[in-house]
Amino acid sequence: MKKKYILPILIIFSALESHALPFNSNLSKYEETYLRANGTVIKNLEGAEDLCIRNFNPEFDARIQKIKNSKPQYIVEVMQIRKIEESENPIESFYSILQNIRLYQQIPFRYNDDGTVDSYLYSKAIKISDKTDGSYRFINADLTLPPFKSCKFDITIRHENELIIYSAENTVDLTCMGFIRIKKGSMNSIITAFKSDGYWIIYGIGALNAPKVPILLKAINGAFIARVECFCNWATNYIDEREKNARPKLPPYTVQYWDKK
Repeated sequence: MKKKYILPILIIFSALESHALPFNSNLSKYEETYLRANGTVIKNLEGAEDLCIRNFNPEFDARIQKIKNSKPQYIVEVMQIRKIEESENPIESFYSILQNIRLYQQIPFRYNDDGTVDSYLYSKAIKISDKTDGSYRFINADLTLPPFKSCKFDITIRHENELIIYSAENTVDLTCMGFIRIKKGSMNSIITAFKSDGYWIIYGIGALNAPKVPILLKAINGAFIARVECFCNWATNYIDEREKNARPKLPPYTVQYWDKK
């Protein structure tokens, strides 16, 4: 998306009060302005060191560090902010949908021109086990993610009044196209929502350790970004529907790291 098409929409937000959002200098001023205008920012990163989030919670920070240590070949982050006084607490909405594994099979992935759904993100979503321990929920699920076959994931959800941290990690090796192998623990996702300086921060990461095949690099990146975006859109749209929130319908602002070179 070209900046010139949305710049007029954002001018009014450029002089907003300066809250110290929990992002570092990897988030550009333009991207911050887009977030403040109720837009979604999606960043395809060259490496985990380019993540925009700052430390805010020891548990979350440890999970981020684990992803950084794994040096993923493909990584994307998705960000939204919502003013607290204009939004209900999104935590319960997030928890309601993220723990309901059977609903994952309803996440649309491709749309036809008439708005009908051509395919879904997961062709199968079955809960294998489920355990609750205090504010933690531990779920093992079979989530079949085409073009892979059966994919088993460990899902952990920390659920409190003003914080949710969701993480998922594959527990079996996966093979795609006969030669792209994804080892156990190499496909990770994290979603969190928390309060910071007058805002609800909604933040997600998808990270994948898989071979970088030059001829397929942009295709694999595009497919990976699309899947992360679909999952995050599905979850945040659910919040909007429950809140009946009339958020501006800005298109997502997507940043590809190779465009900066």
